Amino acid sequence: NKLRVLPSTIGGLRSLRTLNICENRLAELPRSLANVRTLETLSLDATAMLFPPPSVCGEGTEAIQRFLCKELGIEYCPPSQYLLSVLENNSCDTDTVDGALLRSLQEQTDWQNKFSEYEKRKEQKMMEKLEFERQLDLEQREQAQLLLQSNTQKDEILQTVREEQWRLEKGLNKHQQQIQSERQRLQEQLKQMEKGISYRIKNLLEQNRRSV
Repeated sequence: NKLRVLPSTIGGLRSLRTLNICENRLAELPRSLANVRTLETLSLDATAMLFPPPSVCGEGTEAIQRFLCKELGIEYCPPSQYLLSVLENNSCDTDTVDGALLRSLQEQTDWQNKFSEYEKRKEQKMMEKLEFERQLDLEQREQAQLLLQSNTQKDEILQTVREEQWRLEKGLNKHQQQIQSERQRLQEQLKQMEKGISYRIKNLLEQNRRSV
C-alpha cells in the first residue's frame, strides 16, 4: 500500500466500519469521510498527517470524525446510531459500493506504482546521462592533456634542433674564419718569398754587369 491520496468517493461507503490506511504516504483525509457515519475504527499514521493535524489524529477516530464534520458544517453523531439501520439494509447494495471504492483504490494504487516506476526509470536515465557526460568530460580532459604534452615535447625537440643548428653554424663560421686567416697568412708568405727571390735575381744581374 503506497496511497498518496484517499479518494473523496470514500464518503459513499455508508456501511464502512473499519478503515486501516497505515504505512501509506497519506498526509490528508478527504472531508467527505465525515459522511461515513458507521466508521468505528480509523487507523493511520498520526504523526505524518497534515489534515487533520497530528494533534487531532492522535486522539482517535471520534476526534477525527468530529473534526471533519465541523469542516463540512454537519453535526457529528456516533456510529452506534447508524449501525442498526445499515445492518438491516440489503447487503448486495453495500457490496456494490464497497467494490466500487476498492476498485477505485486499487486503480489509484496501480497508477501510483506506475508513476513511481516511471520516476525511478527517469532518475536512472538521468544518472546514466550524467555518468556519460562525466566520462566524456574525463576523456576530453585526458585528450587535451595528451595533446598539451605532445606539443610540449614537440617544442622541446624543436628547441634542441635549433640549438644544435646554432652550434654547428657557429662552429662552421669559426672554421671558415680560421681557413680565411690561414689563407691570408700563406698569401703574405708567398709575397715575402717573391720579394726575396726578385731581390736576389736583381743582385745577380747587377753582379754580372759589373764583371763584364
